[in-house]
Amino acid sequence: LYIGQQEDDAVPEIAKIMAEVGREVSPFSMEVAGISAMPAPACPRLIEVGIASGKDCVEALHERLAKAFSMANFASDRRPYRATILLGRTVTYTDRVDLTDAIEAIGNLNFGKTDVFEMVLCGAELLDSRPVHRVLARCDFSASQ
Repeated sequence: LYIGQQEDDAVPEIAKIMAEVGREVSPFSMEVAGISAMPAPACPRLIEVGIASGKDCVEALHERLAKAFSMANFASDRRPYRATILLGRTVTYTDRVDLTDAIEAIGNLNFGKTDVFEMVLCGAELLDSRPVHRVLARCDFSASQ
């Protein structure tokens, strides 16, 4: 869930909201499969992998987080949510490479299942015009199954 640029002093409240939601969520399994490039493989901005199973759990978690953040007056992204895993993004238009052949060759790969037992709050900071990400908080899923 993207909640936009926040001041550093908001991190404890954001982490608290995440922890509250995490207490209501049970760990789940997710199967990761397929690679895509957005908006198009010929000129990608984002590279992502799909979620073949467990997508309903990811979407339910997103909905719970969006509601909790909204109730605490944190605005979230208004675009429709798509449950995917972002692998990377290009920084500038000139960084883009045509990935059409690569996506066609490996786009249907199945990467297997993984257990999801926590969520992570990441922050990004621009250094030398490039984002540097760091972990700000971790919250376990601890609801009984």
